[in-house]
Amino acid sequence: MSDKPHLEETTMKPIPALSQRDPRWKDKKLGTSNETIGDYGCLLVDLTMVANYYGFQITPDTLNKKMRNAGAFRGAFIIPRLISSVLPGMRQKRYVKLQDGAPAPLHDIDAALAQGHPVIVEVDYSPKPGFQNHWVVLYQKQGKDYLIRDPWPYPPEEDESTLREQYGFAGKPAKIIRSVLWMEGPLQEAPPAEPPEDTIASFPLFAMVDDLALRSQPVVAPTTLIKRVARNTRFDVLTSDEEASNKIGVMGEWLPVRDPEGTRGYAAAWYLSREEQPIIPPPEGPPQEDVIASFPVYAVVDDLALRSRPIIAEDTLIKRVPRNTRFAVLTNDEEAHRKTGTAGEWLPVRDPEGTRGYVAAWCVAKQPQQVAQPPAPPPSSPATLQVRTTVEGLSFRSRPRIMPDTLLRRLPFHTVLTVLEEEVRALPKIGALNQWLHVETENGQRGYVAAWYVERAPQSVPPPTEEPGGTLTIHTSVDNLALRSLPHVAEDTLLKRLPLGAPLLVLENTERAHTKIGQFGQWLLVRDAAGSEGYVAAWYVT
Repeated sequence: MSDKPHLEETTMKPIPALSQRDPRWKDKKLGTSNETIGDYGCLLVDLTMVANYYGFQITPDTLNKKMRNAGAFRGAFIIPRLISSVLPGMRQKRYVKLQDGAPAPLHDIDAALAQGHPVIVEVDYSPKPGFQNHWVVLYQKQGKDYLIRDPWPYPPEEDESTLREQYGFAGKPAKIIRSVLWMEGPLQEAPPAEPPEDTIASFPLFAMVDDLALRSQPVVAPTTLIKRVARNTRFDVLTSDEEASNKIGVMGEWLPVRDPEGTRGYAAAWYLSREEQPIIPPPEGPPQEDVIASFPVYAVVDDLALRSRPIIAEDTLIKRVPRNTRFAVLTNDEEAHRKTGTAGEWLPVRDPEGTRGYVAAWCVAKQPQQVAQPPAPPPSSPATLQVRTTVEGLSFRSRPRIMPDTLLRRLPFHTVLTVLEEEVRALPKIGALNQWLHVETENGQRGYVAAWYVERAPQSVPPPTEEPGGTLTIHTSVDNLALRSLPHVAEDTLLKRLPLGAPLLVLENTERAHTKIGQFGQWLLVRDAAGSEGYVAAWYVT
């Protein structure tokens, strides 16, 4: 089989040579596995060499740690497309795995080299039967061969070495190459994502919530967590006054900060405030018995919990009562009016049997509820392609161009979007650099997102459904969603975690609950299939 026509031979700047068997890192564990960089780290070292070619100054050991912290390993297998989360400006443009002896796309490889972009390829490193995979970097076309950087030799080979010299037992380059990975970078020195240290805003900021995360990178991932801090922790802001002012309270924005212990990192700007938050102590002691409001309230959900204390916990449950149970309110009219129907508030009450306790004020109303008829089933619709965002704060734009006037808003991590293009055209774009997708949000807003920051959404989660009697069932839209005892994120509020698609019975007024679903900052009181009650983040349910 003859090679395809090639572009003219090109000359690129040299690729800095590194070896996976360098004593400085050869014995380090690769990714989340027990294997070592020296034995199986060829692709990691290739990515390091390519990143350094684009101006980064990083070692395989450091990149290994950063990628591991970003969740970019599955055991010893590295996920190159996630490199952008640790080295800003680096991107996986394309990946091709050749099947059934198909020839390598040499013309595409040559085109990348001609534009100054090295290409990483997978080869068989031994003529023995079977496939013994190894990855090398192509950095220059030379006739019908390619100059390579091979991460295996130690000391690293600085002299010219070609693909066919090393691996020609498999044939010509079109047969030698088994997989191709196109990476691109900024072609200039790109600093690592570290908080700046030379600029400090003239004002401090304060944590608005308990257990606010301080992270090593401006991205929500389990391994970027440095520590958690208490509500009202004071931060120095490591940026200018203008940038800090523009980002405070804005969803999807991050600010570099330093806490009182000197720890530097990134904090979610939407959880920061210029003012300290008032601390409101929870009510203490038994319900008041000597004051009764002039009006009753009624349960607006079935199985409303009557509790011994104003907190959701297994040991506070006294009993459950049906919808429209009438309660006497054991407080004054002013407090009863203010709290009735308000999320996060509790009312001391007495039921018709004389049992006293607390009920969730957002699950009662001043009038009994009408029993709703079950809605007619919605008309069936054809299946549609859905994607979800893979980063926090992804730009949602009016046109497929990165410009200030095209930004409509920013989308939270794992926002599900419906693709408005034909599936056959849209699928190849997902995850591809410099591609855009025309999409629609759940509330019907249309726009464009960068296709390299989305992935295909998991199997669709059932929409919220109202059952006979007016109860509302919702479903989790992410895996491991937290069920909490109180509507805020804190270590001591976590009750359990729920799988993707878990059905949840809403224990609030259904009309009010519908307005919260999908809204950032809102919480819903729910019960899962196992009978556990608590709060879930409304922006992670459908």
